[in-house]
Amino acid sequence: MSEARQSLFELLPAFHRIKDAEGDGSLQALMAILDQQLDVVEDDIRQMYNDWFIETCDEWLVPYIGDLLDVRGLQTYGTDAFSLRAYVANTLAYRRRKGTASVLEQLARDVTGWPARVVEYFQILETTQYLNHLRPQNLAVPDLRDTAQLEYIDTAFDRAAHTADVRHIDIGRGKHNIPNIGIHLWRLQSYFIQEVTAGVHSATDGRFYFNPLITDLSLFNRPQTETDIAHLAEEINLPGVLRRRPLYDDLNALRAGDDEGGRYFSEQQVLAVIADGVSIPPERIYICDLSDYDDGGIMPWRRPPPAGVEGINVAVDPALGRLSFVDTEIPSEVLVSYAYGFSDDVGGGPYYRRDSVQAWLDRFQPEVLTPDYEVWQIGVSKDTTLHTLPTVHSPVVGTLQEAIAAWNSFSAGADNAFGVISIMDNASYVEDLSVVGARIVLPDNSKLAIVAAAWPDDGEMIDGVVHRPRGRIVAQNLRPHIHADFHVEGNSDDSELILDGLLVEGQLVINPGDLGRLQISHCTLGATAAGLTAAIDLLPPVGDEPEEQVVDNLNLVIEIDHSILGPLEFSQTLLGLTIKDCIVNEDQTAGLSGTGITAIDTVDTDGIIQRCTIYGTVSLRTLSAENCIFTGELDIARRQQGCLRFCYVPILSRTPRRYRCQPDYALILLAKSDSLESVSDLSSEQRLSVTARVRPLFSSSRYGEADFSQLARRCATEIYRGGEDGAEMGVFYSLKQPQREANLHIALNEYLRFGLEAGIFFTT
Repeated sequence: MSEARQSLFELLPAFHRIKDAEGDGSLQALMAILDQQLDVVEDDIRQMYNDWFIETCDEWLVPYIGDLLDVRGLQTYGTDAFSLRAYVANTLAYRRRKGTASVLEQLARDVTGWPARVVEYFQILETTQYLNHLRPQNLAVPDLRDTAQLEYIDTAFDRAAHTADVRHIDIGRGKHNIPNIGIHLWRLQSYFIQEVTAGVHSATDGRFYFNPLITDLSLFNRPQTETDIAHLAEEINLPGVLRRRPLYDDLNALRAGDDEGGRYFSEQQVLAVIADGVSIPPERIYICDLSDYDDGGIMPWRRPPPAGVEGINVAVDPALGRLSFVDTEIPSEVLVSYAYGFSDDVGGGPYYRRDSVQAWLDRFQPEVLTPDYEVWQIGVSKDTTLHTLPTVHSPVVGTLQEAIAAWNSFSAGADNAFGVISIMDNASYVEDLSVVGARIVLPDNSKLAIVAAAWPDDGEMIDGVVHRPRGRIVAQNLRPHIHADFHVEGNSDDSELILDGLLVEGQLVINPGDLGRLQISHCTLGATAAGLTAAIDLLPPVGDEPEEQVVDNLNLVIEIDHSILGPLEFSQTLLGLTIKDCIVNEDQTAGLSGTGITAIDTVDTDGIIQRCTIYGTVSLRTLSAENCIFTGELDIARRQQGCLRFCYVPILSRTPRRYRCQPDYALILLAKSDSLESVSDLSSEQRLSVTARVRPLFSSSRYGEADFSQLARRCATEIYRGGEDGAEMGVFYSLKQPQREANLHIALNEYLRFGLEAGIFFTT
């Protein structure tokens, strides 16, 4: 009931309340039901006021408010990533400044959700200048001393003059002409992660990587918010790759006391370094090129300036994600904060995962989380200040070994045990989890979740840290790095293991015994510096007799969601395999790549695969798949069951029936256009031409790169728009990128000035 009013029962005369108390209390129960409905009415009345405003109204009312302003309708595609709210809210501002570059830029951002920058290409045409309108910055020959300007050539920030290009910009061929407007879009997202254990390249001479996997990583900018619709986006406002020159100039200006210095290192720092617990000020960071160079066959990194020069402690290369300390100040432990780029919330990452945690937690609510049941929970953190929590809170330990040993001790004497190991930081945990006591043991009807930053909503502040009691769990945005092989021993078909939000440099080894369910959500498994390797290893039981050493069937169900992992090859038959919104890659550590490498191979297992990108061959008993990309051939044993819908499947694959799969459907349309009865009537040249054109092309197929598994711009339309609702096939189906682009074309027709022509360019 609402706390702002008395209950209906309390408003009744005292005589009736006394009589009801002497009886069975039925009147009070009736009034309680009416109170609940009255609360609903009151809440609805309060919301009615909010519904008058576009900023606070319910989402379903946005089109109605837009209709009052005669806003042109756009596609809605059923995802939280896009809303018409900003488009409607800014409509009047669009119309006041209609046709200007700043409006087109804001329009592009509002209708696509992608950061944008608009370029008027006629401003940088190499022309004879009018004396009454001189443009001194528009020189025919660029200043070779201005290296920043030279780096900008052919980008969205180009300031160099160009000769005219008469090709049309709307098809992406030409750029520089009088009527041309370029709309540059950044599709990759910037994910900021704090206090990550730096990967050690050579601790003896102070060389480290930002990437804990000990490999190069391009750092991304943390875009700063624009507050004025008339402002044109600058590089600092966009989630692009950090370049050396702007950061170098920015820190030089900061050290010189310039008011314009330190823009990248203000309240929202793009990167930070902590050495042995001491944060290094931006003024003591030196931006430079730390590339390898040839030194008599040896290729070490370049060294930063010697100690004492300009007060520098550490040299940082944002393009490669490397850092190097001066000779006299080599730390033993380095933590770094930075942003990296990726297309979507897939794999282990510092993004919102509350829905994921709540989904598997709700499944335990009826049988485990009853009011009188205390959930077992333990925290893991390298921060020793968290190890002395009051006894009313969950204990916190420093290693996974301690946490797993505590779980094994608890679950051995508990019935229907449900435990949570919550990793509370972004540190690296390099441990041996194969030793006795560190292996995960799951007794009968037990369930264990190992998750990143899982905490309840409510808590109390103790010494500046929010500590929360045991109970319901909600994920925060952390991504710990586990450099270890998890070893699991299940003893019951009802036991379950859950991994959520982890970056695992290792395998999940399931030892002899029974495990009923394995759920992997928002994780990266099998990650290495060289790429992805096998993620899960199912070991056969060890017995005295040969027949005891072979398992024909396992009562194991594996569910994988929003994850990135290496190949899945099992000699045993699983009870079920479900993969959704994932990337499954062949073993990249062997230096092999191609359609003949195995991605999924399980004996007589029924599979369900949805919205995934699978690199390599797939072998299953049955398969139901939709909106997927399979780069390798499929070999499905029982082709009378299951179905493939809106997928790319290599032409020679053995699969169940296919519905609008490519390149089959492209061949069918070609045969119809030529008035042929079937695809078999096409010539071999026609079939070869279609299959060569209609195939997936990726910006990168290498794990660790920001555009990993992103479809290239030149990819065939049949794949880029070949999903069930016109979205792209593959793991990024949920981004609805074709629909976003279509919305922009629709909106441009209204706000682009007459006679101008716009082209869309994807910067990332």
